[in-house]
Amino acid sequence: MLRVRMIAAICIIGPILLLIWLDDRSSYPGIWLAPLAVLASQMACAETLTLFQAKNALTSKFGAHFGALAVVLCASAPFLWKEYPSDCVLTKPGWALLGIVLAFCIVVVEEMLRYRGPGNSIARMANSMFVVFYAGALMTFMLGLRMLEGGPAESPSRKGLFAFMGAMMIVKLSDAGAYFVGRSLGRNKMAPILSPKKTWEGASGGLLVACGGAVFVFYVLGPWMSAWGDTPPTVPVVTCCLYAASLTVAGMIGDLFESLLKRDAKVKDSSTWLPGLGGVLDVLDSALAVAPVSYAWWVTGLLG
Repeated sequence: MLRVRMIAAICIIGPILLLIWLDDRSSYPGIWLAPLAVLASQMACAETLTLFQAKNALTSKFGAHFGALAVVLCASAPFLWKEYPSDCVLTKPGWALLGIVLAFCIVVVEEMLRYRGPGNSIARMANSMFVVFYAGALMTFMLGLRMLEGGPAESPSRKGLFAFMGAMMIVKLSDAGAYFVGRSLGRNKMAPILSPKKTWEGASGGLLVACGGAVFVFYVLGPWMSAWGDTPPTVPVVTCCLYAASLTVAGMIGDLFESLLKRDAKVKDSSTWLPGLGGVLDVLDSALAVAPVSYAWWVTGLLG
């Protein structure tokens, strides 16, 4: 199983690294990552709808899919400018909010058009908006990380690229650390009902690996990418560890939340499109929870 997981992971990481390389060299920062976000969001939306259907929970496929699409496309709009205009009515985060409003309108208008009498309209709208938020709105924080500005004049977009890559690296290192330490030393169950294989030992291992990964990200990857220019600000090791700890906790919560959805729907994986890893939600569950936390660290200036 481990060999299958490794092969599947390589199949995912390879194309993503290619897109990041292309994106770094593009005149429109983020333009190569936006289609990936749209694809991942739509696949996550389909898997979430499948989980809802397994519970016979009423949803609207049209409203959920097009609502999530509206959110991610609107959030990607700033990528269409080489330099975002300072006089634009909407700020960069404002586009994501506009997308959420459009998604709500799509869900509501569709329900109004199909309404024939008292029934399940409220439940269907609420469930559809949940799917939009989970598969669409959380994805916009990954795009938000990519939009962060800073760095030397000849490469003004690299701070955002560094923020995106750093967060994803740390959370995946945490996942790997938790997996291997949990398999080797795990004894005490963390959530035996929701996720029987998760242990406190694995969580501790994931935290330690994440802290080491954060130090590597800020002290090696950052200067190598020249994310802030020739003299990047020094992020204290304590801050690196606190950042890693917050991402680790958020990732675990995201993972357990998806386990809750799968347990309630009585399915093992969100889908089986990738052997050994399950579906898109099984791959993105922790990243979707981590992105808002990482974005909050950056926009408050705690990381430079």
